[in-house]
Amino acid sequence: MVSVRLRQNAISTQILETSNKILRGIWIQLLVVILVMLAGSVFIIWQARKRNAEQFAREKEEELLRQEAKASEERLRLQEKLLQEEKASSRQTSVLQILSKEYSSVYYVDLEEDTAVPLRLSDVFEIYGLEANHTYSFKEVYEKYIRDFAAPEQAEELLRFSDPAFLRQTLKDDEILTHLYRIARDGKELYAQLRIARAEDDEALRHIVLGFAIVDDAVRSEQENRRALKDALAQAERANQAKTIFLNNMSHDIRTPMNAIIGFTGIALKQEITPEVKGCLEKISESSEHLLTLINDVLDINQIESGKTKFNPVPVDLTTIADVVLDITRGFLSNRAITFEVKRVHLQHLYVLADAVRIREVLVNILSNAVKFTDDGGSITFVTTCRPGEDESHMVVTYQISDTGIGMSKEFLEHIFDEFSQEESGARTQYKGTGLGMAITRRYVELMGGTIRVESEKGKGSTFTVDLPVELTDESRVQKQDVPAAGASLKGVKLLMAEDNDLNAEIADVQLEELGISVTRAADGKEAVKLFSENSPGIFDVILMDIMMPVMNGYEATRAIRTLQSRPNAQTVPIIALTANAFEEDIQDSREAGMDAHLAKPLNMTRMIAEISRLVLRAGQQTPPSQGQTNG
Repeated sequence: MVSVRLRQNAISTQILETSNKILRGIWIQLLVVILVMLAGSVFIIWQARKRNAEQFAREKEEELLRQEAKASEERLRLQEKLLQEEKASSRQTSVLQILSKEYSSVYYVDLEEDTAVPLRLSDVFEIYGLEANHTYSFKEVYEKYIRDFAAPEQAEELLRFSDPAFLRQTLKDDEILTHLYRIARDGKELYAQLRIARAEDDEALRHIVLGFAIVDDAVRSEQENRRALKDALAQAERANQAKTIFLNNMSHDIRTPMNAIIGFTGIALKQEITPEVKGCLEKISESSEHLLTLINDVLDINQIESGKTKFNPVPVDLTTIADVVLDITRGFLSNRAITFEVKRVHLQHLYVLADAVRIREVLVNILSNAVKFTDDGGSITFVTTCRPGEDESHMVVTYQISDTGIGMSKEFLEHIFDEFSQEESGARTQYKGTGLGMAITRRYVELMGGTIRVESEKGKGSTFTVDLPVELTDESRVQKQDVPAAGASLKGVKLLMAEDNDLNAEIADVQLEELGISVTRAADGKEAVKLFSENSPGIFDVILMDIMMPVMNGYEATRAIRTLQSRPNAQTVPIIALTANAFEEDIQDSREAGMDAHLAKPLNMTRMIAEISRLVLRAGQQTPPSQGQTNG
């Protein structure tokens, strides 16, 4: 029994201990739960307070930022206003300082109140008893000064500057007004200057600053400089005119004997002569032609520099221009073993407004150089292309001329278009010239609105490219040239020649009569008019008229013939100027006098025959010769 009770006690004790442990665990867990709940509540309360604090802080910060932005805007506004005031004050001070330094008398004027405060006074105004920094009537002081000192003829104009309305209108756009005038002082006439400046940047233009200064020395010095410049310009113009007269006279005086040398050499070459004499005559002919080229170059560059060379675009056929250039070039190549290749694209537009004479001169100059600087066995290529221009009514024609000649160095290429430029090499003695050809060529190209460029390599050849802009036109506007009929002759043509020089007359007479032309000579213009008027119509088919002749010159003689009432053909008979006067203005003078053509000496028989043929054909007086018939 005792053991059973003991076991029961033990079990009870064990159960009690276990129960106590369970209760302690429950209490502990309950305590933990309570602590966690308390901690959560504290955390939630802390978070809520934190959010409230942050919201308050943000609102406070935004309020501060708004206040700061407003304050900043106010500061900027005040700074801008202060800056504008400083600028206005600075400009006003600057105007006052400038006028005070440069002008002997300076006034600060209130146009509304008609007051003037002298800031600086010269002795001219001190005689009126004025004192600096005192206030006076502006109109009274100013008008008294003008009437007492200004030149009488300028007084009325100067008095306008005392009118506020006039000043406001004048200074509306300009801040400073300057006026030069004259005053009488101590028995002398002096130049003075009035300067009026806006003192403030206000629309009402209430305040101005007036400055008075004696500028006699500066003005007279400037006038003296102007007189010196004017005298220098006049002297330069006189020198240029003297140069032109000299070149005109030299052109005439040189061409006259050149005509005799070339003419008689040509006549002599047609005679039966020994090979040695023929060789000498051919050398004389070549040298004469070379000398003529040099003369023409000098005259051309003078015409260009004096501005007398004009661009004269007229309706022309581009194919015709190229044909003429190619024919001339083949003439250069007649005694040379050089291959000449021509590549011409089909031009969609053949008829353009262009200066055919200038284009021909440009291309012939380049091609003649190519022939000159290319040895036998070499080649020359002439290429023509085109491309659209700036609009549908324009196009650009490109001429490219290449050769396999001696070429040029890179150093010389930079100066090839300079006047009198020639490469220093052995070629200088072999290929003589003035060094003006390329300068003239470029001037002509630029005159026509084009460009020219060159590529070259020493020993390999050169390529010149010319681009010329042209305006398109139609065929109906192109003047057709009178073309001589094939197989025709000049035999029987009756020609009146006015020439005072016996040598020139003899040369023309011999060469023309070789073609079967009957020549009647007049020694001056008066005799030519007499011969024409006294002979019946049909006696003379064409007239060759020299210009510079005694008694009556060629212009006067032509006008006299054209005004003859007794001759029905006086207005239509072809008259050709044959003269040593070869300038552009000479050609124009010939046309204005009533001449139909102008030929320059030395006499070019091929061209003369062409002109006679064309004009006689046009007049319907004689069947012209074939193109193949020349002076032999």
